[in-house]
Amino acid sequence: AADQQAIANIVYGGEFGRDQLGNVKPGDGWKYRGGGMCHNTGRTNAERADHDLGLAGAYLSNPDVVLNIDIAAREMVTGMESGRYSGKNLARYLRNDRESHASFMAARPIINGTDRADDVADHAINFQSGLIAGKWG
Repeated sequence: AADQQAIANIVYGGEFGRDQLGNVKPGDGWKYRGGGMCHNTGRTNAERADHDLGLAGAYLSNPDVVLNIDIAAREMVTGMESGRYSGKNLARYLRNDRESHASFMAARPIINGTDRADDVADHAINFQSGLIAGKWG
């Protein structure tokens, strides 16, 4: 069996982890390896999310706090609204009461690049349809 902790500390805790993710303490690679629904990776990103969510250091001391569905959902919403993940936010792509599949595809880089963009856009269209049918907003 692979030593997952050692792998994470090499990949996320080495030069790349220090320079790109703010992982400056021994063990940060493993501790901030990414979790929750959006797999927020790195000490710097954890600090930003902790601040944005008003968690007063809880995220930094225990990154598994994002396994709580309420915190994970809030993390994704605040990250997408602010552009915390990629520098691109929802308002850049989604400006209408009803968005198209293409609009949701274009917005995918807000979190996790273009990974499964078509599937995510399909989910967004279905969710949007449900909100409209329920007369939300």
